[in-house]
Amino acid sequence: MIHLLGIRHHGAGSARNVVERLEQLQPDLIMVEGAPELNALTHWAGDSGLVPPVAVLGYNTENPAQACFYPFAEFSPEWQAMLFAKRNNIKLEMIDAPLFYFSKIENEEKVGKVPLSYLAEIDGFSNSEEWWDYRFERQNPNSNPETHFEAVFTVVKNLREAGLPSSLEKENMYREAFMRRQIRKAIKAKYRNIAIVCGAWHAPALMPDDFPEKNDETLLKSRFTPKIKTGVTWIPWTNSRLSVESQYGAGITAPAWYECQWSFPVDTAENWLTRVARLFRSKYRDVSTAHVIEAHRLSFALCSLRGRSLPNLTDLNEAVVSVMCGGDIQVFDQIMKELLVGEKIGTVPDTLPKHPLQLDFEMQAKKCRLVQQPIEKELELDLRNALDLQRSILLYRLQALNIRWAHQTLVRSKGTFKEVWRISWSPEMMIQILEMGIWGSTVELAAMHYIQHQADESTEISKIASLIGEVIPAELLMLLEGLLEKIYDLAALSTDIIELMATVPTIADVSRYGNVRKTDLKSMQQLTKGLTKRICVGLSYATFGLNEETAYKMFLLLRRVNDALRLMQDEALTEEWNATLLKIVYQRNTTPLLAGCICRLLLESKTLHGSEAARLMNMALSPGNATADAASWMEGFLEGSSKILLYDETLWNLINDWIEQLTDEAFTNALPVLRRAFSRFPPLERKKIGEKAMEGNNVGGTLKSGYSEFDGQLALSGLPMTLKILGLEQQTV
Repeated sequence: MIHLLGIRHHGAGSARNVVERLEQLQPDLIMVEGAPELNALTHWAGDSGLVPPVAVLGYNTENPAQACFYPFAEFSPEWQAMLFAKRNNIKLEMIDAPLFYFSKIENEEKVGKVPLSYLAEIDGFSNSEEWWDYRFERQNPNSNPETHFEAVFTVVKNLREAGLPSSLEKENMYREAFMRRQIRKAIKAKYRNIAIVCGAWHAPALMPDDFPEKNDETLLKSRFTPKIKTGVTWIPWTNSRLSVESQYGAGITAPAWYECQWSFPVDTAENWLTRVARLFRSKYRDVSTAHVIEAHRLSFALCSLRGRSLPNLTDLNEAVVSVMCGGDIQVFDQIMKELLVGEKIGTVPDTLPKHPLQLDFEMQAKKCRLVQQPIEKELELDLRNALDLQRSILLYRLQALNIRWAHQTLVRSKGTFKEVWRISWSPEMMIQILEMGIWGSTVELAAMHYIQHQADESTEISKIASLIGEVIPAELLMLLEGLLEKIYDLAALSTDIIELMATVPTIADVSRYGNVRKTDLKSMQQLTKGLTKRICVGLSYATFGLNEETAYKMFLLLRRVNDALRLMQDEALTEEWNATLLKIVYQRNTTPLLAGCICRLLLESKTLHGSEAARLMNMALSPGNATADAASWMEGFLEGSSKILLYDETLWNLINDWIEQLTDEAFTNALPVLRRAFSRFPPLERKKIGEKAMEGNNVGGTLKSGYSEFDGQLALSGLPMTLKILGLEQQTV
């Protein structure tokens, strides 16, 4: 006999009813909606090391990017069915279509309104999830599970017979045909008491006698794809990922709420409100026991007004906002995600068969004491510490493989021995690890081979430089010599000054790791010198006749190269660089933006005295020059120069005088460039500049006001309107 147990994936009430119904039936075969590849893994259910939430990751072994997940929570009916089968030594079989079995079904649109929504509206619920939760998941614990599943079957059967379309209807048609095929096989194998756990929508379509076998076979042959070799493994999952649609197409909005229903089926509301109170207290908000009691009373009052016997999540949330948040929804919003979703992550056994690269990754992460957690955390590393150095090396190797488990942020202290990372794990990263398995069986080998592959494919100097930037901190130094040879060969043939300039900062920055990582990087320093000399030869010809986009790119590179050379502290190289810049600043055809930038750099390095810089500025801002050119020169000069405006009165007066002599039209034309330049200054320094501007010019210690004398009559003319705005129009002045 066939018993159809229609469930909601990740439904706590469904899971409880499945267990109770299986206890009643004591079947000789349990069949579960799920790909047959999962059969190789279901025996792990109940292992002490496999703790939900977890998921089965299925992937094409020849193309791991083609992958899918089957997630399970403790309250998932399928998970409880697996546990029951193992406890009672009953055969368990997954009966859905194999992974990647069907060719892609084209032009199938998702239905905007699911069929259950119609019943939810009739019953006074805002959405189908709330309706199903109340009617089928939060039933009386003493109710009969047989009656429960009969009700589910009847509801869905009527909806299907009414012709209401479901989401992915064509795909479901093929999947249901395949499941009927597997059920027929079980019947032919002489199983007599078969329990089938499946999504509620499929249940009425899984009675084999209602559908001709010949039609099913014809249908399946029409969409069959040659079998793809697949791999499967258990991976940790998270509550936040349970809220996203998976292979089942069954994401849930509040995993923590369903978990509470599973753990506390009778007193769900009391335990939920206690959880809310604890969460508020952890955020330093005073919530008393009285708050919990009053919220509990209010939630039951609300559900009673709405014609229900038990409060649902909406009732409880409204009670929390009213009682614990004083009616302020924004206070509730601060904890809502953490409350409804939670950040729980499962675990899998170390002994589980895994892909070699996955196994090595997990071993390296464990060795470095890095936990795969979905919550983003800051990780501060001191590279003088052996453990922190190993962590840094692993994270850099993963970055080289495009696995962004962590990303670097700004370091708050000086020196190269400090690194700060923001680290956060997501299950999709496991697919990225599997994808990279073609490059090697360990993280080190995969990173090394992948970098070498990119180097072999590239003919860009900047790309090879960026690869060198990955090799050094990842300590893949066996690649360094080959990369250096390639960059020398490319540089010898290159006449692109911008590309050479883009390379220098990367190489110079990498060379700084030598002291911390105990690496001899003299060859890197020699490369930086060679590239800089090449740049110095061709730079003067590359700074004029540029369009706006290229000029701005060159402008940014000038500052980056200048900063890189300053960090290298090579006196001879810096002197050669400054000599080149000095030649360019007096060059007549230099693009104004670059001329202003170079003047500023020379002033910083004290290659130019302040008086000479003022003279060059005066020439650039003279009335004979086009306003756009003068403004562009100033933008180049002001980049990062807020402090010099505050403390160098000569330069301040020059800029102020230039702005004052502009006509209205000229000022309007120059304003966008000036605003862009000043907007990059820190807010406090912009404020100080504004205050200084109000004082006017300081010439020889005498204040030259930029404002006319106070016009009292003009001020009084606006007073009536001001008083009216303030509501004081009846008062006399």
